[in-house]
Amino acid sequence: VLYALFDVLAEDGTFFSPWGTTAKHRSAARRIAACGLLKLMRHRRFDELLSPTQGHALGWTALDGSLAVREAFYRRASKAGGACVTPLRFLAYLSLSQGEKDDGLRHRARRMLKGGIAFLRESYERKVNEIMAVEGSGSEARRACSGIATCMMPENVLPYCVHLLAH
Repeated sequence: VLYALFDVLAEDGTFFSPWGTTAKHRSAARRIAACGLLKLMRHRRFDELLSPTQGHALGWTALDGSLAVREAFYRRASKAGGACVTPLRFLAYLSLSQGEKDDGLRHRARRMLKGGIAFLRESYERKVNEIMAVEGSGSEARRACSGIATCMMPENVLPYCVHLLAH
């Protein structure tokens, strides 16, 4: 399923048909493929299968020519970011929205991005408080806290953004 959905994105939403496909159908196919991939990536096994090239292909859906595709992508990415193993990747996808031409969608995506950042900060604070309550303030607790900071602090989304834009 994962590879079939990436094939739809790679083929720009076209699929074999003796009559061809309309722009509306290609747009719908890209929207369904991108949202399906984001939904699958919420599960660790699928997220681990994602190669960097596939991550780039999925990320560039945020800049699709169709407003409906971009809107659905941002909405699904903001939902998936809260439940995903690597939410920083989803914040990087949402950060691509700042180049959005449609003002309404850009503002909605910005709100989604701010919500994702707030969610990560709250999750980080909650996790640190849990660790400190169980292990105290020793060196073991500090190491555990620095380990979760690497994957949960919104500031660490920058390498994902640079990587997306570089490719």
